Amino acid sequence: MWRPRPLTLAYWPFHSCRLLIAGRPLNSIADPAARCIAIFNCPVILIFTLPRVTSPAPVPAMSSDAANDPEILAHVQQFWEGRKPSSPIYQFLLDDIKLTYASKGVVRAQLPLTKNHVNTHGSIHGSVSATLIDWVGGIAIAAWDNRSKAGVSTDIHISYLSGAKDGDTIEIEGRAGKVGGTLAFTTATIWKLVDGKPGPIVATGSHTKFIKI
Repeated sequence: MWRPRPLTLAYWPFHSCRLLIAGRPLNSIADPAARCIAIFNCPVILIFTLPRVTSPAPVPAMSSDAANDPEILAHVQQFWEGRKPSSPIYQFLLDDIKLTYASKGVVRAQLPLTKNHVNTHGSIHGSVSATLIDWVGGIAIAAWDNRSKAGVSTDIHISYLSGAKDGDTIEIEGRAGKVGGTLAFTTATIWKLVDGKPGPIVATGSHTKFIKI
C-alpha cells in the first residue's frame, strides 16, 4: 500500500505553488471527500513557480571624510588646552597627545606611548584606552558646532581588540554621530600606527554624554 511520505520544505521565497493530484490540480476536484481520497491514494506533485531573481542594486561607496577644517581644528585645540589644566589624569596620561585632524563632528589625534601607559604585561593599559575614548568623545562633540561645553558622561562601552607597547604611537578617532538637545552619541577607534599609517585596531568604544547643562 502506498503511503504519503513526509514532505520537508526549506525556506525559500516561493512566488506561487500548485498542488497536482494524479496530474489534476487539487482545486479542480470539487468534492471535499474526493479530495481527501485523491491526496492519500495518489502521488502528490508540488509545482513551484519561483520569482524572477535580479541582481541587487550596487551599494554606493562610502564617502571619504571632509577635508581637515583649520577653523574647527583650531577650536578643538583651544577647547582641549582649556580643559587640560583642570584634569590631573588628563595631564598625566595625555600631556603629549596631539590633535591632527578635525571636521564637523570628527577628530583625530596621535599619542606616543610611554611606560606610564602600559600594564604589567607591557601593553597599553585598559584604563588608558578608556580615558582616550572618554576624551575623544568630548572633543568630537566640541567639533560638532564649535561649542565650548561637551557635557558629562552617562555611559561608555569599550571593546579591547589588540595591544600596543611602550614606544608605539597610536591614533585615536572620535565621531559624534548624533548631537541633540539633551544627549550626544559618539564612537571612537584606537589604532596602532605602523609606518605612520593606521594598523591593528587596539580598541573601539561608544560614549554617550548628557549635554543639556
